[in-house]
Amino acid sequence: MKKYKVKNFVYHTLPSKEVVVQNQKGVVKITNQSLIRLISDIDKNQKNFIFHEELAGYMYESTDAAINFLKQYGIIESFTESINFNVKRLQIISNNSIVEEHLMHSFNLLKNEQIIEVINNRDLKADFFENDLVIVFLNPYDKQIVEQIFNKLKNNGNCLLLMTYMYNNQFYIDNLYSPKWKNPCHKCHMGFIESQLRISDSGNLSYQALIDILYHEDNSFKVESQISTITLLNIITLIFNRLDKLVFRTNGNILFYGESLEDINSSTMFDPQNKKIYNDTSIHWELCDCYE
Repeated sequence: MKKYKVKNFVYHTLPSKEVVVQNQKGVVKITNQSLIRLISDIDKNQKNFIFHEELAGYMYESTDAAINFLKQYGIIESFTESINFNVKRLQIISNNSIVEEHLMHSFNLLKNEQIIEVINNRDLKADFFENDLVIVFLNPYDKQIVEQIFNKLKNNGNCLLLMTYMYNNQFYIDNLYSPKWKNPCHKCHMGFIESQLRISDSGNLSYQALIDILYHEDNSFKVESQISTITLLNIITLIFNRLDKLVFRTNGNILFYGESLEDINSSTMFDPQNKKIYNDTSIHWELCDCYE
């Protein structure tokens, strides 16, 4: 059964009873009464998807022409199942209540549109299942939580993991990771971050060397950063931009120019001080066994 995704739009009824539809594609005036009823019912019932048979129930012999029109003006698009890695559920894991609250609120706003279940798994009691995307935000950065997450991953290698965290007052987004892909994991990324932070140009004790000493004295020590309101909003935006690019695909279910499936291995660092964003491609760390 042919299925179409309904894109976001706003419509306005003119005094003439004709309708103006506005969306990212632009503005179009609709005069066909059957099409006006269709647009009105889609908006009234907040439809996120519509089947070919439903369209035919409004447009009859003009169905194909109506579909071409709706596609042309970005009101609907053909639905593709597999572009989002078949993600059916989002699990949110965070030890930061403020970021957690914003993530849960934002994901719940998207829940109906994306038809994805959203659960909070801050206590790590919920299991990881196939078709889960586990989204983690840590501040303070807590190695014990990381170990718990990776221990749960061992029991189900089919879920996806997106690690985000504050470290050395920088915000990091790891590459999208799945054990079955054998791509670089969070421990690979942290291995490189810690190695870089152990180097000190001044000859003084480096940031990471001090952190290593503190970890040695107390393995429960946590690295924490203050997050301003502006930084919080930047963090939420960066997380959603990454998820939109890989999972939600609100711009469409095809790969656009310059995009590649290899983008799953892209990692990001955001510096709240200078507002600069740095992107890189994650590679395996020689001391990690995730590629075996």
